[in-house]
Amino acid sequence: MPIPAAEVGTPPTAAERWQRVESLTQAMLAAAEAADIERLTTLEAERSPLIRGLFTTDGQPPPAEKLRHLMTLDAEISRRAGLLRDALLQRLGSVAKTRKAVAAYGEHQP
Repeated sequence: MPIPAAEVGTPPTAAERWQRVESLTQAMLAAAEAADIERLTTLEAERSPLIRGLFTTDGQPPPAEKLRHLMTLDAEISRRAGLLRDALLQRLGSVAKTRKAVAAYGEHQP
């Protein structure tokens, strides 16, 4: 979804960029809640340069309360992503144990 601009070719305002960051963050949280890692990483890749741009332009950075809210959402996204990572690692460990068991069984077959 492109950043809205008042006119075609007009760079988005700081407020429009911030709205896009907020929208992407909400979408990232929804992706984390749905365990959609691929979408989450795609959204994060789109959002990251926008966040950097908010602090490198001549405009004012977003108000502190908006930044705190964004950080709260980011913390929840990170928490959920960590849970997903842990579940995947557990599954991978289970697969590795199964492979070892199958290999050991195969070694003892005549």
